[in-house]
Amino acid sequence: MFAQTRLAEGMYSVFMADWLRIWPKEQMLILRYEDYAENLESVMKGVFNFLGLAPLNQTDMEFVTHREAVNVGDMYDKVGHMLPQTKEILDDFYRPFVHKFAEILSDTRFLWLDKEH
Repeated sequence: MFAQTRLAEGMYSVFMADWLRIWPKEQMLILRYEDYAENLESVMKGVFNFLGLAPLNQTDMEFVTHREAVNVGDMYDKVGHMLPQTKEILDDFYRPFVHKFAEILSDTRFLWLDKEH
């Protein structure tokens, strides 16, 4: 059951299609973790703007963006890196969901073409 649940969590297009039946796309801000990790300050400015909030002053922005990460695991130390064969199987499995997600959002950044394969 755990593996089925974990696989389903990555089917973003299925969840997004359900959510869009209730809320318009313009009311959602979908972020990529890669963008967040690469430029947190820029992403946070975008979030505040999307929510219609006043921008943070520099002191508050530094407080938010320079905090120590708290959800950092040691997964690789425990289980090692993913086998290439496993990655290939997962890439093949998720490919249609990834393409549908990018199509729903009209945003090719969600094809993750900038990621190493």
